[in-house]
Amino acid sequence: MSAFTAGIFNKLNTDTTLIGLLNTYNTNPAIFTGDKVPNNADLPYITISGNITGDAADTKTTEGRDVVRDIGCWDAESSSVLTVETIAERVHDLCHRATFTFTGHTNWSSEASPPISTPPEEGVFGRIITIRIRTEEN
Repeated sequence: MSAFTAGIFNKLNTDTTLIGLLNTYNTNPAIFTGDKVPNNADLPYITISGNITGDAADTKTTEGRDVVRDIGCWDAESSSVLTVETIAERVHDLCHRATFTFTGHTNWSSEASPPISTPPEEGVFGRIITIRIRTEEN
């Protein structure tokens, strides 16, 4: 797991309010960082994407990164849409102007977009929060 993935995962995985809204997978909160969610994972759960974009954020004296990631919040269509919206709002609150801990990087700033709806998928409600994180390499 990359330093950025681990930092985002740890921020979400340690929030008891968020954990209480999610299902579990192998006794852990259902937060997935890989490209595929296991077939036997039950909704609701969260997915953390790899970098959508990434740019250098260097200054005169430091090397930095500007990383953009999507966090997906998912629940069954048979549930109330309120559940997925509640999860997404909690993720937004945890990531907007937050301080993340990344191995090898110091977090300068972070911004999270308000949740947006995903294109319809049969049987699933989804919301996406896009986060932008600026760091300095240690």
